[in-house]
Amino acid sequence: MAVKIEAISSFIKRYQDFTSGLIDDRVSSFKEGFKNLSRGLEPLEEERQKHQIEKAPDFNIFKILDVADDENKHSDFLAGFLTTKGSHGQKKIFLNKFINLLKEKEANIPEGELCATVKREKWTETEPGRIDINIEFGGKTRFAIIIENKINSPDQEKQLERYYEDAKIRYNDFLLVYLTPYGEDPSEISVNQELREELKKRNELILLSYKYDIAKWLETAKEEVKPPHLRQTLQMYIDTIREL
Repeated sequence: MAVKIEAISSFIKRYQDFTSGLIDDRVSSFKEGFKNLSRGLEPLEEERQKHQIEKAPDFNIFKILDVADDENKHSDFLAGFLTTKGSHGQKKIFLNKFINLLKEKEANIPEGELCATVKREKWTETEPGRIDINIEFGGKTRFAIIIENKINSPDQEKQLERYYEDAKIRYNDFLLVYLTPYGEDPSEISVNQELREELKKRNELILLSYKYDIAKWLETAKEEVKPPHLRQTLQMYIDTIREL
């Protein structure tokens, strides 16, 4: 019995030595493989750093200023581009492209040349309230596009209903635009379901999303913009809203 136990012990030890050797060989092989991989990646990392220095592809002023969740900053930015006499210097490019986007959504918009005045936080006349972006078209049309911008903020009590009632007094015709990151419906807190569905059926309430609609609008407009710094700014903003 003692001989058998010694034989078994000897076998186990030889097996352990054998497997330990295999593990050491594999570890050594892996280490060498990682060294080779690291040496192979060095030129790629050098090229990446060179690209960062020359192009700064990760730079985004909107992300640095952390405006992604700032609803008012977004409204300021959009209103600035919708203004035909804005500092962008592109006249009606942005407004016309925006109107085209709304028409693609089958919005009811008067035909012909439209001259617009864009106002931020316009006060309503019927009940206290401030419209985020109000685009008022002059002439006989007396038409307006009323934009309610919502980013990470709750609907206010009867907000869209109040804007609707106010617009009926101010204008011959108007369009309500509810803008959110993904194009969601306004809640019943803002407008009762019956009126909401009626306005949508008449194409007087249009739902827009930042991620798809606003990005598409600005991409389309960017194709006609000439100043390089303006195109770069637009692209940075597009990149930002696609991550909302």
